[in-house]
Amino acid sequence: MTFIGDSRIAVSAPGLMQQFPGAVIDGVPNRKWDEAEGLVRSHLDDGTLGPCVVLDFGTNGGIPEPGVLDRVLDMIGPDRDVVLVTIYGQSTFIEAANQLLWDQAKKRPNVRIADWYAIASTRPDLLQSDLTHPNIPGGTVFAETIERAFQGFGKR
Repeated sequence: MTFIGDSRIAVSAPGLMQQFPGAVIDGVPNRKWDEAEGLVRSHLDDGTLGPCVVLDFGTNGGIPEPGVLDRVLDMIGPDRDVVLVTIYGQSTFIEAANQLLWDQAKKRPNVRIADWYAIASTRPDLLQSDLTHPNIPGGTVFAETIERAFQGFGKR
């Protein structure tokens, strides 16, 4: 299993490691969707892109160029299970970005959504003071939300 994303992956790493032992966790603050192609290519090239992939970008700017989703998911291919994580925060681009993620899940049978937006919007106690990033308990719930999305495939 491979997690690729931005600061939410980075701050949730302890919860992710507990929920998904042995997973490759590649999360760095301030990453954006326009970096996803190169990151996925790097993981493909070095053999670290697992059969299950989590992509979590958008906290810092949404999805300004929607074609990147198609390119990244095409690169990953139909034989890997992919979970896209919805974003939550105080920015105006959140709704549009999340809709693009949901649209991908509707058109690709190997893509599911971990709806972090639904959790975070009703549980501010799981967020840091910036009301965007998971706190320590939130990181555990973040990981559990991803686990539930993978259960939609019937395997992990």
